[in-house]
Amino acid sequence: MIDTVQKGIESECAAQSKQVPRDLWHVALFYTTGETVKRALAENGQRDYEPYAYKQGLYQRAPNWRQYQQLMEKHWLLYLDGKSDFAQAIKQMVAGL
Repeated sequence: MIDTVQKGIESECAAQSKQVPRDLWHVALFYTTGETVKRALAENGQRDYEPYAYKQGLYQRAPNWRQYQQLMEKHWLLYLDGKSDFAQAIKQMVAGL
């Protein structure tokens, strides 16, 4: 997944003539993992799980991660929910940079 996301971001940044953000792929990894675990646990009745990145304040501490978190919540979550495809989610996130 990491290579696919990173290459998707790089390609879309080139298409939009934007600099490739250093950590956007890393935030996507944290966000996707946290959301996947949260959903799996909720299916088994545990609804109080807080993903690591939220619990540890990673989005607030690392430079640019707050902005990237917002992009995840606005565009990447639609992809994870099946309401957007991968290319569209990447395109919208890069457009939001």
